[in-house]
Amino acid sequence: MLFISKYQVLSLFILPFICSLLLAKPIIVILRKLKSIQAFREQGPQSHLETKMGTPTMGSWIFVIPILFFGFKFYLSQNAFLNITESSSEENLSNIVTDRDTLIALLAFLGAFLMGLVDDSLKVFQSNYKGLSSIHKLIIQFLIAALVLFFSVKSFTIFSLAWAFIVIAGTCNAFNLTDGLDGLATSQAMLSLAALQGILCLKGDYSFSSLILITLASLLSFLLFNLKPAKVFMGDSGSLALGMLIGVMAYVKDLEWYLILIAIIPVMESLSVIIQVVYFKITKKIYGEGKRLFKMSPLHHHFELSGFTENQVVWGFFSFQLCVILITLFFAYSRMA
Repeated sequence: MLFISKYQVLSLFILPFICSLLLAKPIIVILRKLKSIQAFREQGPQSHLETKMGTPTMGSWIFVIPILFFGFKFYLSQNAFLNITESSSEENLSNIVTDRDTLIALLAFLGAFLMGLVDDSLKVFQSNYKGLSSIHKLIIQFLIAALVLFFSVKSFTIFSLAWAFIVIAGTCNAFNLTDGLDGLATSQAMLSLAALQGILCLKGDYSFSSLILITLASLLSFLLFNLKPAKVFMGDSGSLALGMLIGVMAYVKDLEWYLILIAIIPVMESLSVIIQVVYFKITKKIYGEGKRLFKMSPLHHHFELSGFTENQVVWGFFSFQLCVILITLFFAYSRMA
């Protein structure tokens, strides 16, 4: 049986939550003064042009600052964050401290945040929804994946590098595509992080517990300002950073295949874009005119254009993801028991 003391809960959850909460309004005011308004693509849902235009973006600062501050603080101080009351002396689970994997995850998170920050800045100050080019993003993601592999305990080969890139870049971009409705990417990231922690706990691994708790607290606070009608958007700097964090955590802990289930909505969002593009190109080659399988991609736009409200899509996706996660945790527990 494990428990977290009151002081540890205060340090790992309440303080990041309050910090993020206190940062929110000043950051939103600053973003408005800087006119940090994202340009929307003209071919996107028309309702977004009417309801979301004027909402500041780059609000990821609200949760990124607490995550980095408290994350590095706990890593550097090497504070124990769990008290195990019934632990095996052989496993030596009492007073577990953060390890090298936490530092790798934090640095990858920071790298993706900076990449997204450049992307957001181009969109805001050039009023161009395209931002940083896809090839530039992939190059940066490849470099981060290579560094993650190099500093992890995994063997460095061409195949392992390719796999690291597929997992890490794939997760990073999947959450980026998911960030299209108020509260969608935030709620999905929270579910995936909680599921990841649940699986790690079943394995007796608590090395990411402090970072995940800090991240959940910061995101919960941000969600209060990101739910419909959103007062601020996280921007690519937030969605790319969160996707990178989740992807790296799963990769270094050999939980890559679990991502298909614990991040099934972002996976479906990515697949919808790929399928849409491939189907359009194939039908254009065959019939001379491209056809679309979905009304619009990513998938959340398809449901919007099918008559569902934004809240119905967000909470419908949330409920579906939660059900899949609970089933996944049940089977993971059965397998590890």
